[in-house]
Amino acid sequence: RAFEMGFSGKQIIHPDQIAPVQRAFTPGEEAIARARRLVQAYEEHLAAGKGVFTLDGKMVELPMIQAARRILAQAAASPPQAN
Repeated sequence: RAFEMGFSGKQIIHPDQIAPVQRAFTPGEEAIARARRLVQAYEEHLAAGKGVFTLDGKMVELPMIQAARRILAQAAASPPQAN
């Protein structure tokens, strides 16, 4: 629920809480793929001298890119998920 409210982490007091909290705050594959796609499209448009563009029919601006970069940073900092 904390993740859904926009928090990026949570304090815990017992080792049994580590795995569920990590799962809750680790971005899913779909979110990671979308973030990568956004950042890649942004970099391509930026190289072409464009700051604002559309992707999948939606306007993309810098705050969306910043959010995508946060998702990628969270994914990179997260331990690998067990299948």
